[in-house]
Amino acid sequence: MIGGINLQRELPNSFFHVFYNLPLLLICIWHIRLTKRLSSNVGAVTSVKDAMGQTLPTAQMTEQYFKDLQQQWNA
Repeated sequence: MIGGINLQRELPNSFFHVFYNLPLLLICIWHIRLTKRLSSNVGAVTSVKDAMGQTLPTAQMTEQYFKDLQQQWNA
């Protein structure tokens, strides 16, 4: 009994379950926001350099890849 209100009679049981899980809900929201904020810093890679300083293509057509690979094997 709080403030003249009998909680068992006035409120449904689901009301207590919502507040029982409130800390878990807050932790989940915090974790989702933190994960989203950390992953939003990742952008598209525009250029990659190898050990010799030459730029490597970041996107290549499949046909061109296999043609270049065939040239390397035959060289």
